Amino acid sequence: MHRSQYAHEIGDTLWLMILQGLNYLAPLLVWPYLMTVLGAEQFGCISFAIAANQYLMIIVDFGFNFSSTKGIALAKGNQESINRLFSETLVAKLLLLAGAFVLLLVIVAIPKFRIYTQTSLILFSMVVCSALTCVWLFQGLGKIRIVSIINCVSKIAILPLTFVLVRTSNDTLVAAYILGGVYVVSAILSLLLVRLQRLARLVAITWSGIKAILKDSFPIFVSNAASSIYAMLFVVILGYFALPDEVGKYAAAEKLMRMACYAVWLPVSQAFFPKICQTAGHNRAETRRTLRRLFVIMTAAMLFIGGILFFFARPLSEWLGRDYVGFEPIAKILSIVPLFVAVGGVAGQLGLLTMGNERDKKHFQNIYLSAAGLSVVLTFALVPHFQAIGAGIALLLTECFVCVGMLVGFKKMLR
Repeated sequence: MHRSQYAHEIGDTLWLMILQGLNYLAPLLVWPYLMTVLGAEQFGCISFAIAANQYLMIIVDFGFNFSSTKGIALAKGNQESINRLFSETLVAKLLLLAGAFVLLLVIVAIPKFRIYTQTSLILFSMVVCSALTCVWLFQGLGKIRIVSIINCVSKIAILPLTFVLVRTSNDTLVAAYILGGVYVVSAILSLLLVRLQRLARLVAITWSGIKAILKDSFPIFVSNAASSIYAMLFVVILGYFALPDEVGKYAAAEKLMRMACYAVWLPVSQAFFPKICQTAGHNRAETRRTLRRLFVIMTAAMLFIGGILFFFARPLSEWLGRDYVGFEPIAKILSIVPLFVAVGGVAGQLGLLTMGNERDKKHFQNIYLSAAGLSVVLTFALVPHFQAIGAGIALLLTECFVCVGMLVGFKKMLR
């Protein structure tokens, strides 16, 4: 990685890691607090509602965090094109938001899921505000630090209220309002900065333009939707077959694992994706060298994170309390997942999506579709018999499949 060429991205990565550390500071304290104060059952209700709404967020995002980011990055310097893409993307997201709300009403109408109705409706604020936060705009303009600062300020300002207002398991709805409030503040700050810094503005658009960006984003949406099926399916299916306390144990282990994993992986992917999009077309040799170095760095980082999660699983279980008996084996199973997530991410998101042709992008999409099908089979085979441990094994096997599939596709592309 030549420092002269990637100095901005390296700086962004370091800044994002620092901000991500602050970003995770409040959740790192709040989530374990909620796990212990609410107990496994009520924490399971919160976790189910978050998982259901994260599905809906995938619908509203519709792959724009990659397609529109790439479009903005390529349109840099052409404010007219940026304004048009900004307007088309925002309107498309609002249309998808309306459909997502209807879908949520259908979900909570299912008898088995009615216990989760209130928390799910409150946390729909996550979906509404996700449509308005414009991460794709900041990322495409190379201003991803701003998004991290916004998220950091929102979490540090709102989440500490948890310690004041959430005292017992009867405060589950209060906890839901606070968690949703983080997204509300992020959306407000994001839109204010877009306006104050004049990064983009709404302009007249056509229905054909909206259809064009939806069509362009659809392959990525299918991939994201498929990957999210197995990322969040396990909580939803577990909520159907098991009691909320079992959902809480699995969700606690998965939440801690993903917080540690994404604290490192997200800054790297967000900082390097726009730059690799720009350089892949005219300097593929340098792009390959960059990706090889990222493979090494991410492998080492995720082995370290996984090792910590594995060896500290028992102390974490004891600290969470008696409600979380059975947490330890789930955490140990999930400790291997970060390695597969990061290595597969470098090969797929930073490799196939930036350097690949339509065939390579199709491979990227097909891997996630196959993984979604595999996850459904594994979940229904393992969860009814092994409950939370079965969900952990299903997630591990699915992430391994994705990682191997992305690596195979990446090697084929390089040849």
